[in-house]
Amino acid sequence: MFPTDNVTIGNLPSLKYLNLDNNLLTGPLPATLCADEHLQYIYLGHNLFEGDIPACYVTNFTFVKEVHLDCNLLTGDLLDFSVYEYMFELRSRCNNFNVECPAWTETTDMLVICSGSCEDCPIVPPTQCPEFVEVEDCGLCYPLEAVPV
Repeated sequence: MFPTDNVTIGNLPSLKYLNLDNNLLTGPLPATLCADEHLQYIYLGHNLFEGDIPACYVTNFTFVKEVHLDCNLLTGDLLDFSVYEYMFELRSRCNNFNVECPAWTETTDMLVICSGSCEDCPIVPPTQCPEFVEVEDCGLCYPLEAVPV
């Protein structure tokens, strides 16, 4: 698992496509992304992000088309992404929002996937992770069974 607390993701004004799906990223969703107002595709699903969605996620991305936040540990309210003119898909299922599918999701023209099976979510609680060993030379970690003896 990789904490995002010490990593700055953002301040890339020309960035249009960000895919960080399936990286076991932890911590809050990076609010620093809000400086990247030209983002069109934001894929942050299948990680371990937790906490509320930053309010700037529904105010700063003028040209956003798709946002994937599914299969995380997000809480609070699912903000109203229907305010975006070009938005056509939001994936938010398998989180811990106050309301799984708020009322606004039923009145929008965009595709909103806010409920459904979580079987494909690769989120494994830390207590179930295999033991890892650190490789001193380069700071990498590998499952114990993958390390040559």
